[in-house]
Amino acid sequence: LAGTTALVMTTAAADQNEAFLLQTGNNHSALITQSGDKNDAGAATPTMTQDGENNQLVILQSGDRNQIGLEGGGIYQDNPYDNGSLMRIGITQSSDRNVVGQVMQSTADQNEAGSGNSVDITQSGWWGRNRVGYVKQIQAGTGNNQLEVEQSGSKDRLETVTQTSNVATGTPNRIT
Repeated sequence: LAGTTALVMTTAAADQNEAFLLQTGNNHSALITQSGDKNDAGAATPTMTQDGENNQLVILQSGDRNQIGLEGGGIYQDNPYDNGSLMRIGITQSSDRNVVGQVMQSTADQNEAGSGNSVDITQSGWWGRNRVGYVKQIQAGTGNNQLEVEQSGSKDRLETVTQTSNVATGTPNRIT
């Protein structure tokens, strides 16, 4: 079967916008840009989902009180295939009182070099009070999970991180 590639780009420049995503298949990329206040990307229902191998999701939000991956569903990347795949999520929130609620990545038994999960979250703002609620990464094979969180401002919070992989035979997980 021939592979497919899909690129989704969404831009919203106003307050209280909502973005949802469902991509099934391989080698997909999605870019969601929201500016303004009180915007949401991914909710409890429906979740923001990428299902397949080698998928990438980038979300950029500027403005106050924006939310990504609201608790109870959020953002979900799943690779059910037994292959070498790298799943990536990049999130940037560049203002105050923003929330990354729930982000989950799950990959099947991938025993190939370079496979794994990667999440990069940057929250910055003058006053801060940004929050990362729950990040969960599961790697069933020998690949690794990588999480990088950078927060600037005051009273920022990183609440819960869970990483699981077969580190006995693979490369270790990393949190920065």
